Amino acid sequence: MTGESKPMSKRKKIPESTVSEVLFLSGRRCCICFGLDQDYSVKAGQIAHLDRNNQNSKPDNLAFLCLPHHDEYDTRTSQSKGWTLSEVKHYRDLLYSAVKERRREGWPASKTEPSPDSGDDPGLRHSRDLATLRKMFENIYLPTFEYFFSTARTGHIRYDLLFYWEGFDSLLLSSDFHIYNRILAKKASDFHKAWRSSLSFGDYFISLPDSNSIFRLIPPEKSGDWETWNQHYLGFQAAVDSTERSFRDLIKFVKVNFAELDVDQTNQVAISSYNSAANIVQPDLVQLTSIDNYKDGWGEESKPTLLKNAQSEMREFKSLVERQTHKDIFVNGKPQENIARALLQTFLIRRSYREVEVRGGRSDLLVFVKQGRFLYETKIWHGFKYYQQGLREIEEYIIGENDDQKLLKVFYIIFDSTKSRRAGAHRGGDFTIEVVGDRNVEVVIVNLLPPQPSIKSP
Repeated sequence: MTGESKPMSKRKKIPESTVSEVLFLSGRRCCICFGLDQDYSVKAGQIAHLDRNNQNSKPDNLAFLCLPHHDEYDTRTSQSKGWTLSEVKHYRDLLYSAVKERRREGWPASKTEPSPDSGDDPGLRHSRDLATLRKMFENIYLPTFEYFFSTARTGHIRYDLLFYWEGFDSLLLSSDFHIYNRILAKKASDFHKAWRSSLSFGDYFISLPDSNSIFRLIPPEKSGDWETWNQHYLGFQAAVDSTERSFRDLIKFVKVNFAELDVDQTNQVAISSYNSAANIVQPDLVQLTSIDNYKDGWGEESKPTLLKNAQSEMREFKSLVERQTHKDIFVNGKPQENIARALLQTFLIRRSYREVEVRGGRSDLLVFVKQGRFLYETKIWHGFKYYQQGLREIEEYIIGENDDQKLLKVFYIIFDSTKSRRAGAHRGGDFTIEVVGDRNVEVVIVNLLPPQPSIKSP
């Protein structure tokens, strides 16, 4: 090989807010498909830089294209001139206008009548509604909503919820979407409208530092207008409440009337679709992990699965705090136990209740599931004696809560703000076991002062 090769320019990531804007405006429809063939169907695709300069990520230079058209647009050949920049922009603007008009018309997007060959055959109508439900549920990963309903209480939204919204919204606004069962149609419509409302507060959300995946409400002190901020905060919470009610109402109806719907299969399609798209559009977006046995009661996992998931949650929580949110726990340079506890409560997928009264005393967090309860005790590391005090409190909780055999697991989470990581040194590791009474208590050390990178000598 002769000569020097030129280094490849590093591809500049498209800002998350811009990605969301393009996906929303296009409704995940390919503008070339729409411009050439009036094809309005939702496609798997990528966001293209129209001037072929991946450093220019201005919205006017971007368009969502299906995978075949994206590859063709990026390929320059001597035999064919291909599409011009102005031509694709024209198709894109036409598509944006069409999507906007469909949304203005509300749900459903068209006045599609039932297929004439359906007749009054209830079996045929049921089978067609079942096929429609499969498409709907392939655009909603159920555990994502359980996470949303928990974290939204403290003003957090994860990117995967926005991704699933685009697919679900596009499906329900498509011209060929129809549900024969009027009750099901009403419940789907209510959920669609409530979900849309919960995502209408975008101007009051910002992405977390060092994260393209999690958004949170702007802190009230930074909004400049407390009354307006509080009004929107209460509006957001009301919209989330409405979304949760309509979601659970829809799920309950489907479980009873369409029990043959394979939720494991639709969940797998939904999670695969997200992970694939996240890897294409933003490789550093969080990848979702499939939750086993979600079909068993649609959220009522087996006991071994519950324990496994709870342990995984603690590892993920430790990693999240140490990488991104550890600074939020400090006020005037001192770690605050109530903030640390609130972060844990926000993170937990299942609904949790802070400082719940139990027979043996007061617990920091009790999480209730159908199969039983999880107990979480949190402490800031203030030395061995304070650590032992927490163990005594846990013992009181266990004595008070274990007589009905519903206490599934106990976690003791220690937040260590010492530079020398004294809690981990005392315990011999960040994940250890303490035997309290007849229970193995899992002790998790969360380090609030991550180690500084070592400075290598020249």
